[in-house]
Amino acid sequence: MNKNTLKIFIICLLLFLVTATMPALGSDWTQFQKDVYHAGVTTDRAPITDPTDYLLSWNYSLGGNIDSAPLVAGEMMYVLAGNNHIYAFDRTTGSLAWEQSTSGSAGFTIGSAAVGNGIIFVPTSDGKIFAFDAKTGTLKWNKTVGSGKQLDTPITYSEGKIYFGEAMGGHKYYCYDEEGNEIWSRTSTTQTSTQGSYYWAGAAVIGDNLIYGDDDGHIISVNKDTGADISEIDVSEEFGVTCGKIRSSVLYVEELKRIYFTSTGGYCFAIGFNPADGTFNTNDKHSEKVWYSTTTPTYYKGRIYIGTGAQMYSAGKGVYCLDSDLSGVIWNYPANVVQSSPALSTYYDDGDGEVYIYFTVNNATGGVYCLKDLAGSTSPELVWSYKDAKKTQYSLQGVAISDGWIYFGADKKYVFGLTTKDSQASTAPSASFSGSPLSGNSPLEVQFTDKSTGAPTSWAWDFDNDGTVDSKEQNPSYIYNDTGSYTVKLTVSNGNGSDAKEIQDMIKVTEEEQEQPVTSEGWYQFHKDAQHSGYTSSTAPDSANLAWTAEPLNDTYSLVPSSSVAIAEGKVFCLCNGPTDEYGNPLTSYGQLVAFDENTGQEVWNVTVEAPEWGSWSSPAYDSGKVFASAGKQTYCINASTGEVIWTFHNPTDLASCDGGPSIGDGKVFVSDWDGGNYYCLDESNGGLLWTFKVDGAYAQGTPAYKDGKVYLTCWSSTNAVYCVNAETGETIWKNDGFENGPCGSVTITDEGLYVTVFGFGTSDGIYKLDLTDGSVLWGRSDVSPSDSTPTVLEGKVYLSTGTSGYSELKTYCLDASDGQSLWETNASDNIGDWACSVAVADGKVFTGGAASGLFTGSSTLYAFDAETGSQVWSYEGCGCSPAIADGMVFSIGSGKIYAFKETQGSLLEAKFSSNVSTGKAPLTVSFTDESTGEGITSWDWDFDNDGAIDSTEQNPVHKYTAAGTYTVNLTVSNEEGSDSEVKAGYIKVSSQSSAKPVAAFTASPTSGKTPLNVAFTDTSTGSPTSWFWKFGDGSKSFLQNPIHKYSKAGIYTVNLTVKNAKGKNTVTKTQYIKVITKPVANFNSSVTSGKTPLTVKFTDTSTGTPAKWRWDFGDGSKSFLQNPVHKYSKAGTYTVNLTVKNTKGSNTVTKTEYIKVITKPVANFTSSVTSGKAPLKVKFTDTSTGTPAKWRWDFGDGSDSFHQNPIHKYSKAGTYTVNLTVKNAAGRNTVTKTEYIKIT
Repeated sequence: MNKNTLKIFIICLLLFLVTATMPALGSDWTQFQKDVYHAGVTTDRAPITDPTDYLLSWNYSLGGNIDSAPLVAGEMMYVLAGNNHIYAFDRTTGSLAWEQSTSGSAGFTIGSAAVGNGIIFVPTSDGKIFAFDAKTGTLKWNKTVGSGKQLDTPITYSEGKIYFGEAMGGHKYYCYDEEGNEIWSRTSTTQTSTQGSYYWAGAAVIGDNLIYGDDDGHIISVNKDTGADISEIDVSEEFGVTCGKIRSSVLYVEELKRIYFTSTGGYCFAIGFNPADGTFNTNDKHSEKVWYSTTTPTYYKGRIYIGTGAQMYSAGKGVYCLDSDLSGVIWNYPANVVQSSPALSTYYDDGDGEVYIYFTVNNATGGVYCLKDLAGSTSPELVWSYKDAKKTQYSLQGVAISDGWIYFGADKKYVFGLTTKDSQASTAPSASFSGSPLSGNSPLEVQFTDKSTGAPTSWAWDFDNDGTVDSKEQNPSYIYNDTGSYTVKLTVSNGNGSDAKEIQDMIKVTEEEQEQPVTSEGWYQFHKDAQHSGYTSSTAPDSANLAWTAEPLNDTYSLVPSSSVAIAEGKVFCLCNGPTDEYGNPLTSYGQLVAFDENTGQEVWNVTVEAPEWGSWSSPAYDSGKVFASAGKQTYCINASTGEVIWTFHNPTDLASCDGGPSIGDGKVFVSDWDGGNYYCLDESNGGLLWTFKVDGAYAQGTPAYKDGKVYLTCWSSTNAVYCVNAETGETIWKNDGFENGPCGSVTITDEGLYVTVFGFGTSDGIYKLDLTDGSVLWGRSDVSPSDSTPTVLEGKVYLSTGTSGYSELKTYCLDASDGQSLWETNASDNIGDWACSVAVADGKVFTGGAASGLFTGSSTLYAFDAETGSQVWSYEGCGCSPAIADGMVFSIGSGKIYAFKETQGSLLEAKFSSNVSTGKAPLTVSFTDESTGEGITSWDWDFDNDGAIDSTEQNPVHKYTAAGTYTVNLTVSNEEGSDSEVKAGYIKVSSQSSAKPVAAFTASPTSGKTPLNVAFTDTSTGSPTSWFWKFGDGSKSFLQNPIHKYSKAGIYTVNLTVKNAKGKNTVTKTQYIKVITKPVANFNSSVTSGKTPLTVKFTDTSTGTPAKWRWDFGDGSKSFLQNPVHKYSKAGTYTVNLTVKNTKGSNTVTKTEYIKVITKPVANFTSSVTSGKAPLKVKFTDTSTGTPAKWRWDFGDGSDSFHQNPIHKYSKAGTYTVNLTVKNAAGRNTVTKTEYIKIT
């Protein structure tokens, strides 16, 4: 067996042994000191030569100091910063994947996060835990812990639970589950420490036990699931020494059945532990006096490694190596203040105990060190170190090791990822991939994603297993036009080899059911839609005929007063709360969202939500099969059919919404947090936060209104304002903050202007019309009573409900939309109106409410008025809160119930019919079915070709069409009260017999333009198709032959048309056919940002908004007009790069200052302030080297040296001194020697 084979065998054996004794291995470093034992040891490679000049090493400047331990999970590296932000990086490239804010005092983030089950848990200095999706950064929840004390301990994650303690006056240790629910807390036995009980003292999970220390020098064992006490030791009493504070985390060494920890009293302690019962074995106890320490010990092969010192005392003894029985010091490496816990790589141990120790130094220079230790060695070897006071100053928390890399951060706001070529594994890639969607109707476009490991450099995709390479892109998309099951194969390669993966029957393509969709206008959002139009083309009852009333089956809950409903899919969606006080504040923690059957009032499903706070009367909203609700501090997205929760969003401020509910537009959900003063824009598909808009006033209350890429928001209190905001970016387009009182309600959007009501108990209340372009007031009515109502604007008239019970007149108004003058209004004495009621209009009638007895109890009577004259049509006592109208029914909440009104069936005669087929080849036999409603129908008159002649008087006739053509069908039904007709134009399509399947083709006009873009599509297919199926590329479809489609979002869209007849079907795909643009936003990246001359850089445009032109300025006098140019830098220097992008909507420029750094081998030179003088003589040396050196080394000739660029040196003795300067960068090094340069007398 040769040496290499032996080494591989030993490494494999070590891997097995360590796996048997450690709870976690591999490349992940998911919590402080890697795992639940705080072992701090990995079998991964790590850099054992200087990595600072290696081209893959990276650093990144953050927005705050770094005093928290870095983490690694998968391909991501995470770090917390003192600006209370959590950052996630691609661990090998250093590119920022996501960034999220938390909370707390700036500069005091010293607790460490943990990753578990795809979640990263983050502690804060103001006593909160934030939980984010580790991959996307989406906030899952945040909770205030206890009374909000500073959380300074590392979080320990184990089996779905997290463990942590509080400091700065706090005395509890906590256990929470992954959802943010407290499982248990335990108060420390003694509480003498002035800084609280748990400062950096992280807990170890050992079996069913949790072990941790405290500031009073106690070590505690409790049950990890219940917090029940098992054992507690006063360390000073047990060991007979002065322990001091225990601020280290607990290390557990399984092979020794011992725990280790250090103390500020200057000791390292060890004591036996029994995992079976959680007790300490005091017969196996050891201690060694070293130096003040807060670091967690690390163990390997009979040796213990610890750091010592504290920056606040400006003293430390570096790193100690002790034997595992703590019977003496084996060696001490002086490195000043080492408050980091050593991290170890054992990868290079081939039986000689070779281990590499990594730690950081917490002093004014800081930095990171790598020591080498061997079994039996009495002194370590310094392998390399990196110190740069401008970047590494005060490196507190140590390193994480992963797959050839180390990571650490410093107080200078830099985070580092360091590696070397030798610590990177040279392996062939391993193929892996995914696709989405995996099934669907043809034509099916599938996006494939490469998930291969091992750094492949080429990709070969075979999408249908025919042996032909279909794509060489890394992440291609492919359109499957024909039905069937498809096997997909990916082959990846790099310089070390190749690998292939094949997934059998991965893609399943089926035939689309091409039936005409059934549509209903619905009442989808608050006040009908995202524009808050408040009117519908539906019929509405002429009398107060109550169809049904309903309330939740669980009588604990009742419908929220003053709220409205959403109506879709044959259901009515209502928000409910539990018992409340007189102001509407919840007396329980939960509410419900309930779906009632639209026709019967039966409860279809319910889902538990947070209780609405502050008497909130927010309304649910519906879009694309999902229903949305803001309740308490949460926004919910729920499957409208099943009631299953799809996602939730927790307001980052931990404050609740009030009155303002969700609004949906173009794939975005807009919500608010009321007294937090924030509006949030969420991704409709997953609830991810896209942007936050902070208003100037105290309260963000209204339901946002949306149209044409703009969202309109309101606020009140210290500032009373209406905002127009860019829906894509959250940037302010305009604002009007000139209102004396608060625009508390929601804006109504029309093509002529915006309408908003103003609420206050003063005189300047009323309603205002604003200009769409700048928000200026077009007219106002300050004499109108105060209102939180959202107006309805229809056919030149404005309808609104006003007044507060007990404070101002209750009235309903109809105003002229052009000037605000009254057309009609109700009498104040009738009390018809309510500040919280938004009127609805349909079928020539206005529906409004009359106020109940108090401000927060909701309207008590529902009224219907003639929209033209204001004369009362009908009223009903018991409800009246903001009505909603759909499918001929009026819905309103009152008395904790939902009321539904519908005209009686006997008084409504309505002709309706259907047929078994509507298309086919001649001769085509069609069976017609009468579906008319109304009592006492006596006759049916059918005209099958709309020629005016009655073709049949049967109720359900059969008719044969013998000739090709398109036929309009008319049915007239009659009873004693009259008649009604339904005409379906072009209903029957009869084609001639075709001998071949059709060939799809189409044109469109226009094919490019600004948002919103209306495109007319024209079918030019041949072969007599009988049905058409369009996919417009934005998720929309059509079954018309020549549809018109509106594109609302900027983008480039691929369009598919599938045509069909009895002989078969055919599909045509036009890739990137429609280009919809907005003003572009410039951005770019590059293949490299630094290197030796000549440096070739590939620039990649990542701009948004579909730019049509590009102009690059590379900073060296060169330019390019390509989208993705390649540029060669021939001279050394630092270059600023500009990219300007342009389309017909405008232009935008991004500038990246000092972005490209091109270096050559430096040439050393220097000057000095003086060259002679009397001792002692201070000389300032100035580096004048060329070629952009990165490092400097001075030899002053008197035995002293320096690594500063421009040092000051004091010569204390007379003599003549030769001075050397060596400079270095990635391209090489150079030395200049000035002989007998300094003369001292």
